Amino acid sequence: MFKKQGKQVYIIIQETVLRYIAGEPAGFRKGNTYGSLELPQGTIRQGMLEDKDQLTKAVRKLVEENSWRGHDLMFTLPDQAVTLRQHLVPKQLKREEIKPFLYTELEHTIQLPFEDPVLDFEVLEEGEETNTILLVAYPGQRVEAYQQAFKEAGLQPIAADLASLTLYRLYIEQYKETSDDHLLLLQWNRSGLILTAFHQDMPLFIRQPQTSFGNLQDHMEQDLFYQEEADRARAYLEEQLTEIERFMDFYRFSVMNGEAGITKLLVSGDYENLSDVMNELRQRLQIETITFRQEMMDELPLAYADVLGLSMKKL
Repeated sequence: MFKKQGKQVYIIIQETVLRYIAGEPAGFRKGNTYGSLELPQGTIRQGMLEDKDQLTKAVRKLVEENSWRGHDLMFTLPDQAVTLRQHLVPKQLKREEIKPFLYTELEHTIQLPFEDPVLDFEVLEEGEETNTILLVAYPGQRVEAYQQAFKEAGLQPIAADLASLTLYRLYIEQYKETSDDHLLLLQWNRSGLILTAFHQDMPLFIRQPQTSFGNLQDHMEQDLFYQEEADRARAYLEEQLTEIERFMDFYRFSVMNGEAGITKLLVSGDYENLSDVMNELRQRLQIETITFRQEMMDELPLAYADVLGLSMKKL
């Protein structure tokens, strides 16, 4: 969703934290910098930028500390508001001609649940007369709000992405043979859980389960509901596991019409008990459960898989 190239900054937006890499494009290299920055509570809620000034202030601090002023920026938008679908485009269109073509298709062959979208795409398959693309549509006002905050902080936004797509990009790089799986990606962060089902390299469905805990981090800090941290974490895990089972049933019977189900789980995120989560998933669901290979993370912690995948995006 924008354009250009050179030394770049990559930022993943979560409700409670920003994760970043800065350096050369296409992966993490020795000498690149990485880190995270906690966001003030209420800056972002349910994917909506509620306090643009707070985000601008937080990012400006990073820009000044790291001498990033004027650097190109690639960032992720929160997954909750995105619309994803397959679309066919004429084979003869060059890559740079596809996006203008998609905008002309709005209100004709492309109908969306919101007005003034920002569109992007990835080519999924090339055919004899048409190419199949993944159409990514996002509410334009939300994109503009994040873009403006980054500009005011001193960066130059050139492309936007989704964390689910950045993680799948890294998954393809690390595991190679992927397309036949019915993969469920679990973005398990302190701010919540986002589920994305992939098949044939295509995201078919995205959902953020709503739980009685809301943002787990808020409850941990405020000491609500439970007196013991272990009890709170266990209750939260049980509720999320139930939501995952419901999602898998929905995928099998409503999305795939009973003909197929989830065959593999990919777990990523900054939730501190992620290894316990994976063990519980294996025992309860009896399904192959993996995460990213640490030896292929270019010395980055596993929580940075999303921003590493973002740095691999091709413009």
